[in-house]
Amino acid sequence: MKYGIVHYNTPELITCLISSIRKFDSKAEIFIFENSDKLKFNNLFENIKIIDNSKQEIINFDDLIKESKKYLSADSWDFHVNKSKNNFGSMKHAASVEYLINYIKDDFILLDSDVLLKKSPLELKTEKICSA
Repeated sequence: MKYGIVHYNTPELITCLISSIRKFDSKAEIFIFENSDKLKFNNLFENIKIIDNSKQEIINFDDLIKESKKYLSADSWDFHVNKSKNNFGSMKHAASVEYLINYIKDDFILLDSDVLLKKSPLELKTEKICSA
């Protein structure tokens, strides 16, 4: 099975997640969209594809936010400019997830880096709850 994960500054958590995936699915193909600006994931696992956006070379979030200014209230835009109240984390995460959806052509399970699996994630994929 394939898995997509967005990572941002939580390398210990994503290491635990990968270990928990591999516990149930030893041949898992894992794609990590790396957005970290301080604590990047140091990959020690096999069969991991790192999509490194830590320098915003794939998705430039500053440009994305500027382009989205027309959808934001004046107060929200002021938060971005002054960096005092809002870092637009949700917009950045959504853009990263969208990238993974377009990048991984086959079916995959999307997980956040702070998830641990207690049972097989393969049970999550059924025609009743997942669709392409």
